Parts: sequence; C-alpha cells; structure tokens
Amino acid sequence: MTHDARHHISDELIVSYAAGALSEAQCLAIASHATYCRQCRRRIEDAEALGGALLDALPMTPVPPPDVDALLARLEEGDAPPPERRDPPVLPTAFAGLVAPRPLQAFLANRSWSRLAPGIEQVVLGTQGPASARLMRFAPGIQLPAHGHRGLELTLVLTGSYHDVTGTYRPGDLAELDQRAHHQPVIGADQDCIALVVTEAPAIYDRLIYRLLQPFIGL
Repeated sequence: MTHDARHHISDELIVSYAAGALSEAQCLAIASHATYCRQCRRRIEDAEALGGALLDALPMTPVPPPDVDALLARLEEGDAPPPERRDPPVLPTAFAGLVAPRPLQAFLANRSWSRLAPGIEQVVLGTQGPASARLMRFAPGIQLPAHGHRGLELTLVLTGSYHDVTGTYRPGDLAELDQRAHHQPVIGADQDCIALVVTEAPAIYDRLIYRLLQPFIGL
C-alpha cells in the first residue's frame, strides 16, 4: 500500500513512537502513515534499533537458571499447537471501497458514519488514552472553520485531498500541527476526502458560533 508521501512524521514523534511514549490514537496515526511511506518505516526501524542498542548497553540483571525438569516435561507433552491463523478483518459495508491501512481496520469493526454537519461525517474510533481518533469524511470543495489548537493534531489523508497554509495533503500524507499552528483546511473539489484525525484537545475556533457548538460536536 506504499505511496509517495510528501508530508512525513517529525523526528520527535518518531523517537517518541519508538520509545512507546505516545497515546494509542497517536500510535494509530503513525503506524497507519507508515503503511504508505517507506521512508518513515525505515526511520521507525532505525529508531527502534537504536533504542534496542541502548538497552543492550545497560548493565545486565542476573537471570535465574531455567527449570530443566519443567522444560523436559513440556517437551514430553508433545509439540505446541500451530498458531491460530487470523484472517484480515472484513470492513463493515459502511466503508465499502475504502482501502484502510491495516492498523486502522480493527477500529472500524461494528462502526458506521454519523453526520456531524452538512458535508461532514465522522466515526469515533474509541481509542484508549488522552488523545482521540476519528475517521472523518468531508464533501468535495467545502471549507472548514478556521481554528488553532490546544495540543497536537495529526491528520492522515486516506482518500481525496485538502490544502491549507501548510501545503496540500493527498493519500498517505500526514499533517502534524501543534499549538503554534492556525489554519483553515479546504477540501479538494474532485472527490470526498477521508482522513484519520487525531487530537489531544478540542480546537480553538475563530468564530463564536463554532465555539458554542463545540460541546455537541466534540472537536
């Protein structure tokens, strides 16, 4: 499922991901982007290898010798059963035609789209931890409300495109914005844009009407 992604994961997030320091939702976005992007897969592998090398350099803790009798008893019981084969999950009909990254597929089971606003639908993915993950579908050509951020926002495009002051994002591209960013995404006119959106906190909308609606939409 590799694409030529033009927007990649920052070094800081790569290191945090390899160290296991990110939330489940953030890990989902990064792992999903890596299915599109060879470059970021290699960077993740390098960071994990470096972390492993650093662990190997730490002083070793003495390990008690194995229980030989217990090992022999297990061998006498016969070979272990083969690992259970797991087929890839079948996506619900609501997502028919969507080529979802493998890390995302399990989160779509038993879920469907819900209308958030005219031209906007969402699926709340139910990840654990402080950050939230949603699959969003935007109608072609719509302009989203201008807003800033209270925390990190990750947006991975799956289909279609959008653009803002930071550039144009197409399938496989990952946008990484923090509290310093302010933007107003505009969806490409040719087709729906489906994106995985991960946020640490609700956005800061410019217009009062959106701030009043925020408790009901959760974004």
